[in-house]
Amino acid sequence: MDIKYEIQDFITKHSSESKANFDKKITPTKYPIYGVRLGELNNFAKQIVKQEFSFYDLPLSCQEEILLAGFVVAYEKVDNATRLEHFKHILPYIDNWATCDCIVSRLKNLKDEKQYFVSLLKSKDPFAVRVGVIFLFKFYLKEDLVNTLELVTQVKNDNYYVKMAISWMVAEAFVYDFDYTLNYLKQVDDKFIRNKSIQKAIESFRLTDKQKNILRLLRDKS
Repeated sequence: MDIKYEIQDFITKHSSESKANFDKKITPTKYPIYGVRLGELNNFAKQIVKQEFSFYDLPLSCQEEILLAGFVVAYEKVDNATRLEHFKHILPYIDNWATCDCIVSRLKNLKDEKQYFVSLLKSKDPFAVRVGVIFLFKFYLKEDLVNTLELVTQVKNDNYYVKMAISWMVAEAFVYDFDYTLNYLKQVDDKFIRNKSIQKAIESFRLTDKQKNILRLLRDKS
């Protein structure tokens, strides 16, 4: 079966109107959403990469097809140069937080391509910027916290989804090095990022009550 028809058939058989309606409420995108569960898309991607196919034949006309192509990038048996070119092909189709986060979190095989993802931080496309932030967050924050936070400090983008990604990263950084991250956050001028980072950190079960109280005091002074 032609890969396009195989994918369309899969989406038709696994679509859910109720899930699609829910996803549409929380996922602002210009693409249609059919409500296929992520686990089913993930497993299907692993089946696709076992076949003979051309990556550029993968359809990219709906949310599920874009996610599926991203998962194929993550799992296909190719060299990193090819994998990166395939990712660059689908990047313009990433137009919402869900597609970004679900795809990027699976890109462990592109970890050595850090400089490319750092370059995205200067993009005019907010979701390309978010891709860069989430990549650094997922694959570099824990092992290189200081330099990773310094990189996102240089982001100059007022998009809500960019700021939320940075806030999420900073909140996570508190878990790895509370004192350094506290001093870092005190230097952040953006009030939204500062307060959202604190909010998310306080919601974490991995910080102590004492640490959360310190953050509450910092928030109250903002």
